[in-house]
Amino acid sequence: MPTTQPITLYHAPRTRSSGALALLEELAAPNTLHVLNMKAGEQRQPTYLVVNPMGKVPAIVHGTALITEQVAIGIYLADLFPEAGITPAIGDALRGPYLRWYVFYAACFEPAMVDKAMRARPATPPWCPTVISRRPSPQ
Repeated sequence: MPTTQPITLYHAPRTRSSGALALLEELAAPNTLHVLNMKAGEQRQPTYLVVNPMGKVPAIVHGTALITEQVAIGIYLADLFPEAGITPAIGDALRGPYLRWYVFYAACFEPAMVDKAMRARPATPPWCPTVISRRPSPQ
């Protein structure tokens, strides 16, 4: 049974909170939108820093639950509305791969795409132990 308790989304246009807004709309979730003006620095005001001390969006409040970070919000909302069929249920064999790829997107893929869009130079040399261990040893 879907929740009827409204979800408050702290949102700023053209930020990662747009994904949370789209998900709320897809779920037809009862919600209240609290738009922050990032250019005016509203995310750094004491009233918002109580919600998220890092001063970032998105953040949602649902009852007494406060959730920040895009992936955490996505998982929370998908679990809150299981009838939407967006996420495998806890205990489903597909739950692990779902979580892996969801987190991979936010932790690896999206930052790489931002780096590419910003034309950031890759870090050198690669300090990943896996990569280093595959290098041929010097002769």
